[in-house]
Amino acid sequence: MASSQSVQSYLAYWMQLGKGVIIAHQAPVHCTQVVMGDRYSPAFTACWEQITACEGQNCYLEGSEIVIADLLLEQWEITPCYRCALLIPQKARGIQTEACPCSDLENWPNLELPQPRKPVNNCDRLSQIRQRLAKFDDQAQEGMVASHPAVPQMLGLYCALEIHSQKEQDARAIASLRLNPLPAPDAIQTAPSSVH
Repeated sequence: MASSQSVQSYLAYWMQLGKGVIIAHQAPVHCTQVVMGDRYSPAFTACWEQITACEGQNCYLEGSEIVIADLLLEQWEITPCYRCALLIPQKARGIQTEACPCSDLENWPNLELPQPRKPVNNCDRLSQIRQRLAKFDDQAQEGMVASHPAVPQMLGLYCALEIHSQKEQDARAIASLRLNPLPAPDAIQTAPSSVH
């Protein structure tokens, strides 16, 4: 059985490639932006809320005939496509008769284009990489992997992470200045000095 999160990811991937979602026999809903940093865009979230409001009845992805409500039943699971590696619905048992939604996209799969993705929290992702690098650094200090051919690449990645971290700190500092702007010089009132 596919979880609602995997169905949501399935729709998000294909909507990033320009597919629409048909909700209750209306015109297809398209989202120009599906992912915004570490979350889904408001347009995609509103589309998903419409789908969940009608429990996926009469809702399906363009180019597919599988109703979204059916995907939440035990007969279906969401798995990567063998052709293009994006998420597609597959029958848990039996013969698959449904074609991948990529079958009507002329230029897909295209490995030169950015692949559709889920929202990613950059801070969490960078901290995971930093933890892995710290383990690698500990091993290198013990002399276990000092001569490993990946050491220069790992050091380069570590430097890139440090630069990114510094940029994030600078951006936060600039944002806090925008939130608490300094008064303009002509707005500062000085007390008149008393001259005798």
